[in-house]
Amino acid sequence: MGKKKTDVRVLNKNGTLLDIIKEFTGYKGTATTRLFLSELGYGTRFSDPRIAEGLNTWLNVNGYSNQINHLIISGGIFPEFPPLYSVGNAERMRLLDQDPEKKETPTSPRIENLFEHLLGPKDAANFAEYRKKWLTGKINTWEDCKQMASKQLETTLSGMEISRIDYCHGDEDRFNMRYEEELKVNRLAKEARGYIKSLKDQLKELEKEVVVYSRERADESVKFAKINVELSVLKSIKPKLTKHLRSKKPKVKEFINRLISENEDGLFQDLNQKQKDDLRRRLKTIEDETSFNVLYQDKADVTKNSETKRKEAGKNLNDTNKKIKPLEEEISVIERQLEQGDAITIFTKRARISPIEAEWMYKSVKDQYIKDLFDCFPEKYRDRLTTHVSGSAKLINITYGEGKDDILKEADLNVINGNILVMHNTRFSSNATSLNGLSDAQQELLWRKALEKIVHESKGLIPETIVIAHGAGGLGVTRVNASPEFKALDGSYREEPAIVTIMTLPTMHSTDKLLKFYDKGMNKNWGTKRFAKKMHGTGPVIETILEDGSIIPFTIDDSSLMKIADQKRKMETFKKESPKYKAEEEKLRQMCSLMPKIKAMLSDIHIGAPNFAGTPSNYERFNRSINYLATNYNNLDELILSEVPDGVLPHTESDRKFMGTPLPKLREEITDYLKKNLLAKGDQVSTEDYSAALDRVIDLFTNSLSQNALPNLDQQYEAIRPYIERMVKEIAPNQTTLMSGNHARSREGADEGTRLAGIVREYDNENKIKIVVSDAIGHKFGGQGGVKEQGTGKFIGYHHEPEGGKNALPRTLSHLLSSNYGYDEFFTGHIHTPYVGYANGVAVTIAPACEGPTDYSIKLPVASSPYGTIIKFSNAAPIGHPANEIIWHAWHFVNDNTLERAEYKNDKLDNLLEKLAAPGKKKL
Repeated sequence: MGKKKTDVRVLNKNGTLLDIIKEFTGYKGTATTRLFLSELGYGTRFSDPRIAEGLNTWLNVNGYSNQINHLIISGGIFPEFPPLYSVGNAERMRLLDQDPEKKETPTSPRIENLFEHLLGPKDAANFAEYRKKWLTGKINTWEDCKQMASKQLETTLSGMEISRIDYCHGDEDRFNMRYEEELKVNRLAKEARGYIKSLKDQLKELEKEVVVYSRERADESVKFAKINVELSVLKSIKPKLTKHLRSKKPKVKEFINRLISENEDGLFQDLNQKQKDDLRRRLKTIEDETSFNVLYQDKADVTKNSETKRKEAGKNLNDTNKKIKPLEEEISVIERQLEQGDAITIFTKRARISPIEAEWMYKSVKDQYIKDLFDCFPEKYRDRLTTHVSGSAKLINITYGEGKDDILKEADLNVINGNILVMHNTRFSSNATSLNGLSDAQQELLWRKALEKIVHESKGLIPETIVIAHGAGGLGVTRVNASPEFKALDGSYREEPAIVTIMTLPTMHSTDKLLKFYDKGMNKNWGTKRFAKKMHGTGPVIETILEDGSIIPFTIDDSSLMKIADQKRKMETFKKESPKYKAEEEKLRQMCSLMPKIKAMLSDIHIGAPNFAGTPSNYERFNRSINYLATNYNNLDELILSEVPDGVLPHTESDRKFMGTPLPKLREEITDYLKKNLLAKGDQVSTEDYSAALDRVIDLFTNSLSQNALPNLDQQYEAIRPYIERMVKEIAPNQTTLMSGNHARSREGADEGTRLAGIVREYDNENKIKIVVSDAIGHKFGGQGGVKEQGTGKFIGYHHEPEGGKNALPRTLSHLLSSNYGYDEFFTGHIHTPYVGYANGVAVTIAPACEGPTDYSIKLPVASSPYGTIIKFSNAAPIGHPANEIIWHAWHFVNDNTLERAEYKNDKLDNLLEKLAAPGKKKL
């Protein structure tokens, strides 16, 4: 990224957030953009078609149509559609929405006639009024569900060009498929008797065939035996006749007659009388060899034909018997099933079916359901769509502490595209409805266990993003190290840390409709139960990943999308290209425009704290964050600092081993020494010179570690000064907000915010920076600072230390909402974990720490989190501007994986060492 060229915020122009960043910062790199939609709620009364319409309008007007690479949907394309009534299903049925394009409910005449018959005309008339309001166009069939989903998806994706879509099945999908399987089992059991009758009919037909084939085989066997005996007589005569024919004067007729008369009893002994008479008569007609051969062949052909028919009848008989046996077994099995349990039992929903039948029904239901899903998407996207039915891994019995507290019983995991893990539904053993019910330490353990299992089962894969849906609490984004500091999960060291983004998604349910139906008593469903937790966010999430590894999550509230849809509909009431149409079109464009105020927060820097060797120190981490901001955001609207000095708390005592010389000062001394003793000699540097320089560097560093030079605030603030000078000169924010940390509230020194303000003023000679001090004296949580922004009218809260102890991370937002502070945005630190959240119109930013592992931080229950900064993009449209009505928030997470890049971690010493190692120089 380069220097800022044009302030696009004053141009009132449309574009994606990435477009604005590129123009505002000069960023030239590539980026990947993903759109996340969770629990769409199509076909339910919690869904509002204006959300899809407004989202599509906003995306297209701002140029996202060609920038989104990947769409991920987690559940909710279809509603829960129960085909069978039960107490629980009754509310699901009532939650099904109305389709305004349906003319009427097909079954309504039958229902009205029934009501009139049972209740009388008066109640029937009341029902007719109710039907007109609530049942006209009611989603009443599965085809209605598909039609509603198709229309919503068509609206959402119109004009978009997305190369990949992943749909992860949600609870609605599991519910629908489970019920369809139950229906198939039920149908199988109820229709078994009719099926048995058809099988028995088939059996009777086969048994008839057995009788026919048996008779045919027996007849042909008798016929064959009879003819074969006559052929045997001719066979015995044939060789004798052949011998006689070899005599000088053969006389065939006389020879055969003499043969018959001399051997009659022996020759015809196996023949009955009729056969004897017939064969004797035929033989006496023989005149020569030819006439004998004709008789012989005739008997042979008849014998062969009879044998063929006999074998064919036998084969048919065997084939039919083979069909009968499995048919008899199948009838027997089904009859036993009917005897032991006819249809599905009412309470247990069990039926006797075979494993093969169960497997067939699962596949049949799954295949049809996936086909229905595909059919709902516009045709051009069907070859880009992948559906995920079940998880690729499951987490079971993850425990916290000594195993007394089960955090997570089971979670369905889908690994998408190699680097995104989707957990649609986390099932907690407690009554928590989301991650907000867990402590920081429990969450940390949960992610560690999840990552270990994923890495093991995927043979080394560490997902970049873990997405959680189906929970309460709106949007939440945090980042964790895949393993503490710079170690990989297998214990080996890696060059750069692996950062995993954890994102909890808001739903796409209409908040207005949730409130409406909750007030009507429809509060036994998951949607209203979560809403009742008083912490609810709705809307899409767009995640942009820059090529440097930093991420930018963006969300826009559903109420804003509905306002955009209303404006679009109003515009379309006028004739296209008319003056009124153009005026409303311009207002729509302005509503969708992005005019961000850009703020950055650096927290928990702890200048003066001890550091362990082997990982970047506090000084380096702070310096790298400044390098990034100076390079990419060199003219921020606001820079927020919190807990810059380490402070001196009574419980830490003052004998902690601090680095005697602040690292920047130490590196400066080393740089000066090397310049004088190495660079000044040019090419005349000897090996002895290098050895002496190395000894000197080691001495300087060793001596600094053995000192106790920063035990008080005065020396800590002196170490802070060079950083404040850099920020003033290189970043030059329009406003600096200085938040007092909890460490500095000690018996030594003045309030941190006030004291830092004086240092800022020393370097801000031209008095260009507006200073806001959020001091610590006499304030409790939420009251430390509240500022109303000029121009936008938004109320911004600042407080370094939120309440909650180890539970502060997940509960800061809920605490703010329950305490009714009325902030639009809230900035805090102290927790040492980067986190942002949005719910109920309030956005929370918890900055990561710049502090590294110290003798104090290693005692904390949560392992060291990513360091760095968070840049917050806020809607800065002025009061009265159409865009001021739109609620959107975006955050730029800049953490280890980015700040470890050479362009952000180098300083004067690094540059000098590079010179010493240049071509022609000896390496140090």
